[in-house]
Amino acid sequence: MQQSRHLNRRRFLQFLRYGAVSSTLTAYAKGTDSAIKISGLEPTRSDQLELVGSLQYELLIKQGEGINAHQRFGSNNDFIAFIKDGNDSATLWVNHEYFNPVFISATARNKINIDLERREVGGSLLKLRKKNRIWSVHAHHQDNMRFDATTPIPFAGHHSILNATAAEGTLANCAGGVTPWKTFLSCEENYQLFYGDADMHGKSISDSRFGW
Repeated sequence: MQQSRHLNRRRFLQFLRYGAVSSTLTAYAKGTDSAIKISGLEPTRSDQLELVGSLQYELLIKQGEGINAHQRFGSNNDFIAFIKDGNDSATLWVNHEYFNPVFISATARNKINIDLERREVGGSLLKLRKKNRIWSVHAHHQDNMRFDATTPIPFAGHHSILNATAAEGTLANCAGGVTPWKTFLSCEENYQLFYGDADMHGKSISDSRFGW
């Protein structure tokens, strides 16, 4: 009991991981007789979202729609975190992993267009509310905000790296997760597509696909 009082977060998360694996194996060993059975969909030429059974959907937000007076919802969603604040309110985080130059900067590779691209990636933080059992974005809520490739991201613990206390922006946001403390994690990947890559000696080993 004395040791459990000093269990840190890292050890606790390791415990959860092992517990989840154990639970999954136990459920698998018991068989799948009680599993929910969902019929498959036949191929269709319909250009719309097709759902099975009684499932339905409502459109929440589209790329380019305003989330406050100055910022817009970004491109190409990936990980999404949904954290309820109450019965009828929630916080939504959406990763914006990449963009398609065809829709933004196909006419020219210049600073103006690259600055537009930088605002498409990162993530969106949105407040949601529910009315008549349907969720919608709380338009222009004071907590709605974008984090993109130009947003200063402070380092944890006020530490400095190479004499800087913040990184320039976040981009290529792919994976993520929600913690037991109702916070979320957003993880970057494939940054070399935007800036290229170099080895530990500074020698270039990968070119930037987008030419940032």
